[in-house]
Amino acid sequence: AAKVFEGKAGRYGVLYPLQTFSRDVPVDVSSVPFFIEGNTPESLSEIRGIAQNLSSEVREADSESRRLIHVAAVLACNFTNHLWALAEDVLSEKNIPLSVLFPLMQVTLKKAENLSPHDAQTGPARRGDKQTIQSHLAMLKPDVAEIYKILSQSIMNRYIKIILEGLSIVILCLIIDVICSTTAHAILSPSNVLVPRPISSIKIKLL
Repeated sequence: AAKVFEGKAGRYGVLYPLQTFSRDVPVDVSSVPFFIEGNTPESLSEIRGIAQNLSSEVREADSESRRLIHVAAVLACNFTNHLWALAEDVLSEKNIPLSVLFPLMQVTLKKAENLSPHDAQTGPARRGDKQTIQSHLAMLKPDVAEIYKILSQSIMNRYIKIILEGLSIVILCLIIDVICSTTAHAILSPSNVLVPRPISSIKIKLL
């Protein structure tokens, strides 16, 4: 936080690049977002000048905003990288390289750039496909299965309204199908009058 310099310096500020840096991995700094803060308009102007010489994307952000940005970055970067490591462990059981997932990972990132991640979400949890989820859980080690379960539940919680709406349509279609089938197979009474099967005999199994 910039306030650590309060009372210790007359002019101070923050120059915060939002990027992960690793040895031997080149980074195009010109595309990295820089977040800046200054304790005076003069300090902010000077820091802005430095940042604009490094990057084309420079934004003002106070300490509270930067903390929020850091939380988002951990979710989007650190946690995602950990999931890639877990995926690599799963694949290694059959000597399959992680590289088979690279095209999928790249398209997923590209979709996030063009759609909101909310709209781009796919997969069994998004569909509410509990049968597939259970089969996946059975294949995973307990600690990885727990992560899978937590993330799947989080996805289902986000899309529960959409899932239920889809389920309602499926149930409605099943009811209509059963009613139509029941009418088509109506029982012929001794008086030659068609008598439909009673509705009480119709059973619907919810998914």
